[in-house]
Amino acid sequence: LATGTFHGKGVKVRDLATGELAKEFPSPGSAGVAFSPNSRWVVTCNPDDHCVWEVGSWKLLHTFRRRSLGNWGSSAAFSPCSKYLAIDSSFSSLQILDPATGHEYLTLDTSGYPANSVAKGLTANGDKFFGGVAWHLHGMWDIRGLRERLREWKLDWEDR
Repeated sequence: LATGTFHGKGVKVRDLATGELAKEFPSPGSAGVAFSPNSRWVVTCNPDDHCVWEVGSWKLLHTFRRRSLGNWGSSAAFSPCSKYLAIDSSFSSLQILDPATGHEYLTLDTSGYPANSVAKGLTANGDKFFGGVAWHLHGMWDIRGLRERLREWKLDWEDR
């Protein structure tokens, strides 16, 4: 079990069986947290960055910088297969990354939407991505369609 904070500090991970504190991650302010479905990674979502940690060893694997907007927290979402990690890298962009290698697959420009972008989730088969804010969704991207177009141009990330 992992808990973030709103206008507080730190992310806490607890052992579900015992309730004991397993790990505490520092955060300078509001923070979100997400576990990967395969239980290999936990992502801490801080105002200035997203950090991918290896579960168990708690080794820091990757840090993705984020354009900070004060104490405003951020978010992350994993695909059901845990192969893709979606993060909000600023209030106007969302990124899809490989949590194992840190490779950036793509960045989605959300500047045309009326409010800040927050990574909300990926569909069960990982072909659609949703972004929005706490009170509503404001975008859905067809990842499969984007990849088909990229593949036509020999730009798909698996073609490289």
